[in-house]
Amino acid sequence: MRIRKARKSDLPQIVDLWWEMQTSHYKYDRPYYKLRSKKVVRRNTEKYYSDMIDSPESIFLVADDKGIIAGYLCALVQNRPPIYQLSKSVLIDTTAVRGNYRGKGIFTKLYLFMEKTAKKHQPYHIELFVDIDNPAIDLYKHLGFKARHIKMYREFSP
Repeated sequence: MRIRKARKSDLPQIVDLWWEMQTSHYKYDRPYYKLRSKKVVRRNTEKYYSDMIDSPESIFLVADDKGIIAGYLCALVQNRPPIYQLSKSVLIDTTAVRGNYRGKGIFTKLYLFMEKTAKKHQPYHIELFVDIDNPAIDLYKHLGFKARHIKMYREFSP
């Protein structure tokens, strides 16, 4: 298993993995995760990730198992508002590990590589968003993440 930067040639597998992750999240909150058609979503996701691969403000990594993308992590280096003394942060935008690779330390390897790469940007912190029912919360806590905010939402019915 090799952790490396994502390449455009990885996009079909990354989009497949993203689709697997999004459709599994659907069970957490059906109205929130209701997606457009698969064709539209896949096209938009491929464009979004293609831009992330090109962006100097992203850290986009894959876990490559002899040509199979076992997982990926896409993080964004962000500038915080100028009121803060420590102005950089890293947001883990999306991450996913293929089902048959889960529980084998893939995310941890991706995360540690990303953390090492992110240090050159001198961020103050790394953050991520996770559904409250997602079992990955325990892994994130194990890596030192702690809950700080709760994102709340309400469906709008005209």
